[in-house]
Amino acid sequence: MESSKEEIIRQAVSKRLKIDMGKLVLNLESDIQIKLEKLEKSFSDLEMNISSSFDRIKRNIKKEIKVLNKKLYSELKRQNKFTVEGINKIYMNIFPNNNLQEREINIISYLNRYGFDFIDDLYSAVNPLDFRHKFLEII
Repeated sequence: MESSKEEIIRQAVSKRLKIDMGKLVLNLESDIQIKLEKLEKSFSDLEMNISSSFDRIKRNIKKEIKVLNKKLYSELKRQNKFTVEGINKIYMNIFPNNNLQEREINIISYLNRYGFDFIDDLYSAVNPLDFRHKFLEII
């Protein structure tokens, strides 16, 4: 799959929001950085050399905003527990034991469930010489 499970969960819970949380957090960080830079410039105009303090404050604020972003994301996941559980179930079925399905589940289990016509159905559904991964719905 193109996206990781966490990225898909993040996209799914973000779609349910009416606002772009990532953009809000980025705007918060840039607003704080701009204000700090203005304040630092004001102090440097007064010939006060406290830039190292401002550098430390900027680093701490970046770190705290990352923590805030993680907490907001965790809360979103908690509020959208059913969506997250659904995505986890899909991933467990597609990637059992965090491995590709064909490496974990033997064809025999499908033959027992769907009969030997299952192989013919597979050949008619896909080109056997096309080695890319495909997702098929078994009805």
